[in-house]
Amino acid sequence: MSTQKKPILTNLFILTCTALFCFLFILFAMRITPAAKATPTPTPTPPVPPCTATPTPAVTPSPTPTPCSACSPHETPTAPPTATPIPSPYQLPTGQGVLEWRPFAPSGTGPWPSVILVHPGGFYAGSMYGDTLEVVAQDLAAAGYYTLIVSYRLAPCGQIQGQPCHNVDALTGRPPQQTDDIKAEVRALRADITHCNGKIGVVGGSAGGSHALFVALDTVTSSNWSAVMRPDCVVGLSGAYDFSDRTPEDYDVHHVDPVSTFAYDVTNYTNSVDLAVQKSKSPVSLVTTPTLSIPFKPAFVINSQYDPMPFHQIVDIQCAFQTHSVSSSLYQVLTISDNSKQAFALWYEYDDSSPPQQVKTRVISFLDKYLK
Repeated sequence: MSTQKKPILTNLFILTCTALFCFLFILFAMRITPAAKATPTPTPTPPVPPCTATPTPAVTPSPTPTPCSACSPHETPTAPPTATPIPSPYQLPTGQGVLEWRPFAPSGTGPWPSVILVHPGGFYAGSMYGDTLEVVAQDLAAAGYYTLIVSYRLAPCGQIQGQPCHNVDALTGRPPQQTDDIKAEVRALRADITHCNGKIGVVGGSAGGSHALFVALDTVTSSNWSAVMRPDCVVGLSGAYDFSDRTPEDYDVHHVDPVSTFAYDVTNYTNSVDLAVQKSKSPVSLVTTPTLSIPFKPAFVINSQYDPMPFHQIVDIQCAFQTHSVSSSLYQVLTISDNSKQAFALWYEYDDSSPPQQVKTRVISFLDKYLK
């Protein structure tokens, strides 16, 4: 029995070892041989559309350069007008200086309605030159007015060509010389029938505004003036109208009361400290009740709320008009609020109307009403 079991056990052992060997062989083979990856199914490539040939763009030939000789020349900037003496029949007496003006002509052919521009300067300074004056003159010319910036004698001397000094003539540049000069220029312009159609306005700033109103209000006949020679209308920007008024101005803390400076300027101009004399040289002294034979010449007076020209000056002239029954339809009064500019510096400022308008627009509309 034991003899028969031996071969059986031996065979079992051999089979077991063989099976174990096969298992280990297969396991070893699997570890060293990588598993084959599945080949992905290829995505079908969409068919390529038939090509469309892109047309070759037409070549635009380069333009043939224009010879320089055929080019339009660049516009040459127009030089500002130079000063020329007014005609000799209206000139100052020998030794008193030379009155001059600078003409700014509109486009087209004259004669035109005309405007005389009178510069500011406190009666003692200023000139025909300056950007502000030139811009105003250009605007007026563009509006169809033959415009002349004019000179006049000043106090003290030396500001215009050939004017003697006060140590030679204490009265030079004092009343009535300055306003006589503006009168001479009005007469000379009216006689220039080539450029002036007979309609004349005078527009002045500060001292020039005073002179503009003066020549419109002066109806006294003299050797060089009469009521019919007056301009047809006038504009005063920050003008002085009552030299004797010393009313303090209630300006705010940011603006100095200008009355003391004003008093100095008008005292120098009138050559007198006497308030009665000063008033007699003022435009307000010339306001009279209009008549059919001596009508009122329309006036437009303008200032700013904190004007360096005392605010009461515009009040003075307005009160004078009302006192002498001047129709309110013949004069306008305009104050630019919350503003401290003066004279021609107000030209592009806006008023409080709705819609707001520039002073320039208001002035040109006024001139158009009476000169066109």
